[in-house]
Amino acid sequence: MALWCERASRMSLFNTRFITTSTSSTSSPRINKSTNVHHQKLKILCVHGYGQNGISFRQKSGSIRRAAKTSVSEWDFIEAKLKAPAREDETNDGADGLAWWLWNRSHNNPINTGYEDSINHLIQHLEKNGPFDGVMGFSQGASILALLLAEQEERGANWFQFGVFIGGFLPRMPIMRTKIITNCVDTSIPTWHSFGLSDEIIPAEMSQELIKCFGKNVTVCPAHPGGHLVSSTKEVRLSFKSFLEERKRNK
Repeated sequence: MALWCERASRMSLFNTRFITTSTSSTSSPRINKSTNVHHQKLKILCVHGYGQNGISFRQKSGSIRRAAKTSVSEWDFIEAKLKAPAREDETNDGADGLAWWLWNRSHNNPINTGYEDSINHLIQHLEKNGPFDGVMGFSQGASILALLLAEQEERGANWFQFGVFIGGFLPRMPIMRTKIITNCVDTSIPTWHSFGLSDEIIPAEMSQELIKCFGKNVTVCPAHPGGHLVSSTKEVRLSFKSFLEERKRNK
């Protein structure tokens, strides 16, 4: 799958440019360690939602990312490997819609398939193209990142130092739920969360259930009035900008 990355460029309209592969910079910015005035910008892995792909998530997250352009030098958009069947209750981006896992429709015995391979796919990308400062996910992408954070805690790994969760939820499959609840409750990784009060796909209480799994360093953005989307309200943009500015200062 194609990977889409966005890097800072002073010559572009929004101080960013897009490339099709992740590349490492040949030179590093000079940092004045004696005064600690200059800080390197952040590199963030972006994980799309169910039925989306890297291109569509880049487009739909444009407003919130522009708010943080002074803190982030690269947005790396990775794509899932599973094809997402169209569902009545999800917005699918046509023939190119992808998924991090597939599931049955049983409420009594929910079974998700493919999530183990997706976790390995994410880990391989992080290790091959890192280091990454943080990760950002929307909807199912936020949930697979919660599972990835649980995996990082379990292994004692250091793939990323913060997480952004937009419209996320706690998976219904017991083994996935238990791993997230058990391993994320004591994490010291800072996390930022956003959800909509009018979301009919992932209701607010489902996002709040996921938020409760993170016991420390949790920033919850004021809930926006919209639905299942990456909100561009002023409150969301300011909260997102502030969170990433702090991550940059602490880098």
